[in-house]
Amino acid sequence: MAAAGRFRDQARFERQGAATLDDAGNTTESWGEVATVWADLMETPGQEGLAAGRPEETKTGTLRVRNSATMRGITGADRVIVRSETWDILSSPSQVGRAPGVLEFKVETGRAEE
Repeated sequence: MAAAGRFRDQARFERQGAATLDDAGNTTESWGEVATVWADLMETPGQEGLAAGRPEETKTGTLRVRNSATMRGITGADRVIVRSETWDILSSPSQVGRAPGVLEFKVETGRAEE
C-alpha cells in the first residue's frame, strides 16, 4: 500500500451533465462533481508545438488515487482538476503493480481547443 504522505494533491473528478441551450441558442456545458480525493500527480515533461497557428504546451502525467468503487467508475469522458488545472483523462483506471489499493490514470492538459 502506498504511504499516505504520497497523496498530497487534491483531485476533483467531474462528469459532464446534459448540455443546455440558452435563449440565444448557445449550448452551455455543465460539469458536476463526482468525487474529490487525495491523489499523487506525477507530471512528465511537456511538449511544445503549434495548434491553430499558436504555440501550445501539452503536459501529460500519471495520477494515482486510492482504489474505490467510485474511482473504478471514472472514464475518459470525465475530467479531473488538480493543481488548479483541468486535465483530460486518457485512460481507464489501472491497478498499480501488485498494490490493489492504488489506481492510476494517464492524464493530459494544455491541448488546444478545436
